[in-house]
Amino acid sequence: MTKQSAEVAHPALVDGSETSLHSHSGGGGGTVSEYSESEGDVSINSTSWQTKLTHTVQTAGIYLVQWYYEFYGTSTSYHARTQVLHNAAEIANVQCEPEDVSPAPWTSGAGLKQLALSQGDTIKINYCSENSSGTAHIRFARTSLIKVG
Repeated sequence: MTKQSAEVAHPALVDGSETSLHSHSGGGGGTVSEYSESEGDVSINSTSWQTKLTHTVQTAGIYLVQWYYEFYGTSTSYHARTQVLHNAAEIANVQCEPEDVSPAPWTSGAGLKQLALSQGDTIKINYCSENSSGTAHIRFARTSLIKVG
């Protein structure tokens, strides 16, 4: 029985012209992911959308986009409102009118969606109050993007 050997590394690594591992369009770069977060509790009485978190896409591709945040409103008569946008298109909308409980419980907003994203696209998490008599709070806003294609 004879043994045969074959080069299994990139030719530039074998011949010594490249001395460090690298990625190129032919593959090899591993998993591409992007992440943003904005942890602190902020609040608003405005009925206009306010942005809690903006993530700007760094690398184009097909992504599984995930988001998470916690929110609540102080009024038992009006909703605290949230939305998630891909550029200007709404991809999620969660609203909650709290029970007459003190302190008001935090509500989670979370989801995922597969999207074709271009470099420079944005994912935003926004919030506002349904009426200026109520205050909307939001915290722990996060986005995670995992490239799947």
